[in-house]
Amino acid sequence: MLRFTSDKSKPVSLDFNVWDHTIPEIYGIVLGMFIKLGLVECLNISESELLDFIIDVDRGYLETFYHSFYHAADVTSPDMAALLLAGLCHDIGHPGLNNLYQANAKTELVQEFGETSVLEKYSCSMAMDLVTKHGLFRNIAQSPAATLPEGNRATEESMRESMIKAIMATDMSFHYDMLNNLNTLIE
Repeated sequence: MLRFTSDKSKPVSLDFNVWDHTIPEIYGIVLGMFIKLGLVECLNISESELLDFIIDVDRGYLETFYHSFYHAADVTSPDMAALLLAGLCHDIGHPGLNNLYQANAKTELVQEFGETSVLEKYSCSMAMDLVTKHGLFRNIAQSPAATLPEGNRATEESMRESMIKAIMATDMSFHYDMLNNLNTLIE
C-alpha cells in the first residue's frame, strides 16, 4: 500500500482496472489520490485518519458481486473529475454583485437566465461553453476508468449534468434546505 502513497508506483492510467488489485492496494490508490491532490491537507487530517475512514467505508459495503468496495473505488474517478471541474468553474463570470442585486436591478443576466440562481446559471453556461470549446469530455465514454455509481458508463452528458448540479448547489439561497435534507438523510 505504501508504494501507492509515495512516488514509487507507476501512475494510475486510463487502462486502470480495479479488479487487478488487492484491497490493501486499493486502499493505497485511493489514499494516494487524496494525498497527491492535496486533499488530506485541505481536510486538515492525517493520512492515517483518512486511511481509517477508507477502511471503514470498505467495511460498510456488503459482500455483493457488484456494489462492493471495488465498485466504490472504480467510480471515484469520474465523480472526482466532475466535482473538481465544477469547483474550478463555480463562480466563473461572477460580476461581484449577488443574485438579489441582479434580480432587483433587472440586469441582462436576469433577462437571460431568470431571477432564480442567476449567477450559478451564468457560471454553468460559461463552464459548459468551455467544456464544449475544449472537447473536455469527448473521450469519456471510452475511458476504462469512467464507470458511474449506478454501474453505467460516464458519458459527455452525465459529466455535464454532474458539473451543473455541483455548480447549482453553490447558490447559498438553498443552503439551509440542502442542509436540512442532509440532516434528514443522516437521521
